[in-house]
Amino acid sequence: MSVRYVVPIIFVAAAAANVLYFVFELTRPGSGERPLKAPRVFFGAAFLVVCVVATVYRDEIADFFQKSSSPPPVASLPIGGAQVLPTVNKFHVGIPAGQPWTPTGVYVREGQDVMISATGAIIFSDHTPPGGPEGDGTDCYHLPDIHRWTFPAPNLSCHSLIGRIGNRGTPFEVGDSLRFRANASGHLDLGVNDNWFPDNSGIWTVEISITDAGRR
Repeated sequence: MSVRYVVPIIFVAAAAANVLYFVFELTRPGSGERPLKAPRVFFGAAFLVVCVVATVYRDEIADFFQKSSSPPPVASLPIGGAQVLPTVNKFHVGIPAGQPWTPTGVYVREGQDVMISATGAIIFSDHTPPGGPEGDGTDCYHLPDIHRWTFPAPNLSCHSLIGRIGNRGTPFEVGDSLRFRANASGHLDLGVNDNWFPDNSGIWTVEISITDAGRR
């Protein structure tokens, strides 16, 4: 049970017990012959006031106890004179071979650090071996036997993993790993830098880590 409910329940139960005690003192035989002592009456009244206040401000009391028992956040722990902010989130996405772009569902904010790492293999045609996300290492302009203009990013490495922020963003090379600080905000798309997709098969598995601004 949450502290937010435990605290007022304890106070209300104690107040009820205190009221029952006074009722018992007033109704039991001989109670009219013995006047109640002033300190006892004062304590009972003060306790009732405390119970009412504690019930009204139960949220503030619960927050106080929760903050007191919680460890300090990672960002407040100095490491080498700097603060290291924690990772906001991690995502795992499969990039299929049969389409140029795949929405990852990850929204990147300007100034965030983005780490992308990829594994797996894609077959680009029947007569070529499986290729990893690092690509051929040669930009598509240097392959004269294919239609260069049909690549999503002909100036980047052929058959490699590429990315963009927003569907109008400029494509950039990802390969098997890339770390960068986002200079724009938008949804992250990842793609396969190929010019013909019907004969492709396979998938690249990608892990995306998003962290705020790094060291401050």
